[in-house]
Amino acid sequence: MAGASLGESSGDMKYETVIIDHEGQRSNCGYCKSSSDSAISHGLSALSMTVEDYQELIDRGWRRSGKYVYKPNMENTCCPQYTIRLKADEFVASKEQVRVRKKMKRYSLHFIV
Repeated sequence: MAGASLGESSGDMKYETVIIDHEGQRSNCGYCKSSSDSAISHGLSALSMTVEDYQELIDRGWRRSGKYVYKPNMENTCCPQYTIRLKADEFVASKEQVRVRKKMKRYSLHFIV
């Protein structure tokens, strides 16, 4: 598949997702620095993408770097990348996290000129 287009309409304007499918990609791993093209993923170039389509990809384990969207092949890649999601508006810091934040704030004040 060289390209795909999915439509979302909003009022008078029509927004589309336009992608180029690069299929399977192999590259050097940025984590273990392996030189044997051991990082394996499926990649797409997103020329344009609706918010809904982007959210659906993210919910299915895809990642983004600029306009490049990719999904690591967790079974075959050298260093699997696991997604950890946090609902920021529902986050409540633990006592330990508050303590560390205060300690870091005090520490950083020593370096402000």
